Amino acid sequence: MRKSLLLPAIGLFVVSIILGLSSLGYAFKYTEVRISTPGDLAKYSDSLQSLNPEALRIKGSLNSADIKTLRKLCGRDEKMKATSGTVKALDLSDVSFSPDGKGFIWYNNLRDSSYVTGAHTLPPLFLYDCNIEEIKLPGRLDTIKSWSLSNLPIKNLYVEDNVIIEPRAIALDSLLETLRLPFHPDLYSFSDEGLVGLQEVELNGFYTSSYSPFRELPNLKKVVFNGPMGYINATPFTHNPSLKSIEFNGPIFNTGTMLAAFCENLESITFNGPICYFGFASPSQCELPKVKEYTFNGPVFDNITEGDSVIDIQKFNDWDGKEDFLLTLARLAKESIKDAKAYPSVEYYPLQACYILRSLTDSVNCYRYLPEVDSIVAEAKKFDRNKSKIEILQESASYTNTSEDTINWRYAPPSDSLLTATRLTFNLDSIAGNGDDYSKIKNLTYWIHDVIKHNGMRPDRPTEPYDVSNIIEYARKDSAGANCRMMAIALQQVLLAEGIPARFLTCESKQYDTDGDCHVICTAWSKELDKWVWCDPTFAAFVTSPDGTPLHPGEVRQRLIDGEEVCLNEDANWNHENQETKEHYLDYYMAKNLYIISAYDEQMPRVEGPGSNEDNVSLIVLVPEGFNYRGVKTTSNEAEFWKKPY
Repeated sequence: MRKSLLLPAIGLFVVSIILGLSSLGYAFKYTEVRISTPGDLAKYSDSLQSLNPEALRIKGSLNSADIKTLRKLCGRDEKMKATSGTVKALDLSDVSFSPDGKGFIWYNNLRDSSYVTGAHTLPPLFLYDCNIEEIKLPGRLDTIKSWSLSNLPIKNLYVEDNVIIEPRAIALDSLLETLRLPFHPDLYSFSDEGLVGLQEVELNGFYTSSYSPFRELPNLKKVVFNGPMGYINATPFTHNPSLKSIEFNGPIFNTGTMLAAFCENLESITFNGPICYFGFASPSQCELPKVKEYTFNGPVFDNITEGDSVIDIQKFNDWDGKEDFLLTLARLAKESIKDAKAYPSVEYYPLQACYILRSLTDSVNCYRYLPEVDSIVAEAKKFDRNKSKIEILQESASYTNTSEDTINWRYAPPSDSLLTATRLTFNLDSIAGNGDDYSKIKNLTYWIHDVIKHNGMRPDRPTEPYDVSNIIEYARKDSAGANCRMMAIALQQVLLAEGIPARFLTCESKQYDTDGDCHVICTAWSKELDKWVWCDPTFAAFVTSPDGTPLHPGEVRQRLIDGEEVCLNEDANWNHENQETKEHYLDYYMAKNLYIISAYDEQMPRVEGPGSNEDNVSLIVLVPEGFNYRGVKTTSNEAEFWKKPY
């Protein structure tokens, strides 16, 4: 029975109605609130709260004052304190928002973040830390801002297509079990968001997947990808003990080398859609004991995995889904041109689509699906993908030293207890030698290069804090080696132990979010030379000007841009097996990876890894002026980044 209650005392039209069983296993009694003017909910907060509603269906437009009231009803006030609010479920299907320039949370530094930004946007911190267990989102929603639905006891979340989800929008929802997300340029990083309760995930496509978005999720069982996918890179799935199946239903344009690793209960990996370029290593190479082979139910245009055959054009032409695939390619090639301009790192996506279209032209009439394919191909050729790494670097915006950014760099002294122990354990004084500090820098770099074998493909990480002893032990276990980051961290610590200020630097490309092949090196301060110098333990590499003057990474970067000569030491090598050349190392590899340079503001032992001090440091990211990096605060102040340590 439906009962309408008109409550003059609060001036709101309220309808109570019993709904069927919720996903939590019991019935919610929804109280319907219709708001005619923004602010009405706030005006009658006390009267509404006296009803002790467990679920609200709201219709109308909310301003910041209304959101304050809603949060109180949902268990958290404007100062982030718990309230007696009883609301556990929300139906916001018919809700919009009314920007008024006012905040709705007044707690420390959050007061400047919590305000309504658009009529159909869930504002930042909207329901952060409230008691909401179920929610139906606004029907005309376009964006979910950061922290809007974070730290909730919600179990199921379904987000409609064409909604932009910002990083941290649903972070820390540790009870969230099932999640459905729309197409988005960047695959959401579920592990970094703390979504440890996830069991089933459905995604409607993405342009780029980098790093490991599904990493160490203990309850994850099933992941389904629908819609088109661009580039799948950097082992998306790793250390998921409960994972049973991964299914791809849409077209895939390109893959990296490894899809999953250390998922001991994974039983099936199925590709139902077409694939342009397939390069994943076989399951037997990835610690997937229950997966005998991949299952392909769609055509593969080019399979570069060793031992697998390439599906030929005739088989593609005989495939029933051919026309739908070409229509998808044509539509995405056209539409993603504008997205590539907004997200430069995904510009390979329309290029891949165009390439496949043109490659199939001889056997399939592509022009029937997209008459303007030639003009789109011409536009795609303007992208960075068709330029050399030095050309991309040369076209970057300049740094600016006019900003007021001030960086407080700190370096642990050699008297630090952990550094002292490192110095004594490895007899670093003897390794460094008695020469000037640049010779000590070189000797310590060569030592790390010799004692740690480089292995950039090792998927696991040390289980102990990242200090020199633990990194060396980790690298020596089964002679498996360590990646460049571990080697640079080890070098930074032995340099600090010898009283030489040093930083390990993460060097990334302009396409940082699709290019997982960054490189980590060190820079060390030479007191005698009065400058920073380049030292790379992975390749035992040092860089100088033609007259032999050691250079630091910033100087090398500028010389590459200006076309000035730089020199690499002749004994630079990889694992004493292959000589490294200037043409590959500097003109290609580091020209690519000097677009973005970052370092922690404090250099000390155990700055990363289990039990680390990472929460006490800040990442300083040097980028060309105007470049957006992961949406975090960056600097273009080159002078501050390379300033003297004392």
